[in-house]
Amino acid sequence: PRNRRAWLVVTAALSALLALLAVAFVASRFRPGGPLGTASPSAGAPPAATPVPVLPVSATASSTNPELARYRVGSTLDGDRATAWNSHGDKLRSNIGVRLTYRFAGPVKLARVTIINGYARTPALYRGNHRVARLSVRTDGGAATPWQLADTTDPQTLTLPGAPTTSITLVVEEIHQGNKYKDVAITEITFQSLP
Repeated sequence: PRNRRAWLVVTAALSALLALLAVAFVASRFRPGGPLGTASPSAGAPPAATPVPVLPVSATASSTNPELARYRVGSTLDGDRATAWNSHGDKLRSNIGVRLTYRFAGPVKLARVTIINGYARTPALYRGNHRVARLSVRTDGGAATPWQLADTTDPQTLTLPGAPTTSITLVVEEIHQGNKYKDVAITEITFQSLP
């Protein structure tokens, strides 16, 4: 009888636990936002940004190394870490003030700019060239936005308000010092816009 009573208590406790788990699972599956682990967008949430196609984007720089095609400013749009824009620092008094300008085929509601800083082809080339420490970002809106960049090859993103613009200009204002070359470099840049 004693063992039977213990089994009944254990069985009742397990049944109650299973019932609670079942209720919690059902509640999580049918809460606003859908299945467990997903969130429903709120009514006031902004629409998702989408990549700006690179094909109609034209790129110019106030200084670039003309000797090798892989160093042209268009290399920042090719999705290839083996190429990068290079300022041709040997021919400059300073890399401060160098500008990169990207023009879009028409107005875009620019929401995000993402950069891979420096020359990310190899660790030695990354350390050898200067990297951008601070940029001034200008769009058709007029006011410049300061952007501090970490000294890393990880992608870094600047969020913008999504105002329509036909171009964006990045002005080098500060650099992380390289240990070999006089050039400042940027490997990649991508843009995202709102619909």
